[in-house]
Amino acid sequence: MRADLTPRKFSRQSLRLILPVVAIAWFAASSVCHANVMLAYTGTDFTDITGRLFSTTDKVTVSLTLAAPLDDNLNLSPVTPLTFSLNAGSETISNADADPGSLFEFSTDSSGNITGWDVNVTRTGGSSNFTQISTENATSVTDTVEFSCTCGPPATASNTDNPGTWTASNAAVTEPPTVTVLGAGLLGLGLLWWRRRQIRDLAR
Repeated sequence: MRADLTPRKFSRQSLRLILPVVAIAWFAASSVCHANVMLAYTGTDFTDITGRLFSTTDKVTVSLTLAAPLDDNLNLSPVTPLTFSLNAGSETISNADADPGSLFEFSTDSSGNITGWDVNVTRTGGSSNFTQISTENATSVTDTVEFSCTCGPPATASNTDNPGTWTASNAAVTEPPTVTVLGAGLLGLGLLWWRRRQIRDLAR
């Protein structure tokens, strides 16, 4: 018997099933990824040092992850990062070990570019009694770190009137649960269509 080579068309019932799924897939795909905003600050080398913990080649660096870009025309408005990390020489404070009440305030211009900031985090306990890292250009232009420990004399480092720079970048974040559900739905639809086609062929 010669095989039937006539292309088969989707029935109206199949199209009624497929078209809504395609529409859902299109809308879901548009939300599979969202762009977190990464803010990074690179300060300038410290100029004033006390103690032996820091050196004039150390500086304050900051990394923040925000759920959305900063709004335009902010005036030292507080923001809440998803994650953050501040580093100064051998000392690092992150959202995992910072004390409550960390300060993140930003001013922006009409295009959302950072024009002013006041960032201050502290950590109490751990390997030191107290550690504070800060950078600001709101009331003065300073980057500072302060470290105290029962193991020795306190250490500090700072620079003044020499601000660093901020950069912003986007990071696409995939949401695996959305992709999994979407893939499972399309697979199920494909199996349903294949099964109905087999039943139709057997009935001939």
